Amino acid sequence: VQQLETKALFAYCGHGAGERYVKADQVRGLGGACATAVLMGCSSARLKREGTLEPRGMVLSYLIGGAPLAIGNLWDVSDRDIDRFADSLLRRAVFLPDTPHPPAGPSDTAAPAPAKTLAQRLQEAAPDATSSPSSSRTPSLVECVALARDDVRMKHLIGAAPVCYGVPVTCLRRT
Repeated sequence: VQQLETKALFAYCGHGAGERYVKADQVRGLGGACATAVLMGCSSARLKREGTLEPRGMVLSYLIGGAPLAIGNLWDVSDRDIDRFADSLLRRAVFLPDTPHPPAGPSDTAAPAPAKTLAQRLQEAAPDATSSPSSSRTPSLVECVALARDDVRMKHLIGAAPVCYGVPVTCLRRT
């Protein structure tokens, strides 16, 4: 829990939203000093209804605790595809933005030219916002989520599961 207060980014990859390791009450009690949360477990961003009041969920605990942004999955996801998504997201946002990503599908099958993906449309709209080595602007985590959706095999099932709650956040790279 102390790391949530002192670090800028918290990434959890596992089952659910990590409630087994970090309790929702502990996160809510951080008093506005919580790290941005990337929760890559099944249904980690799903909100549950409790009676007629507001919904509850671990992702909301991070926002109440002060996280400016929380990213999680709305439904259950396959581990390999969500790992591929998380790898792409973190490479783009934090680690190695210029590293090529592995192809999402089999590379030996020839298919007709697909329609432009969201990633291609974002690159055309703002060419300096994505993976350009000479770029002075780093893409936000929200933009990286949109781009990482195209790097999974099941784009409309697993790629659509991750959502963002909060405001766009950019990871600043130290030089």
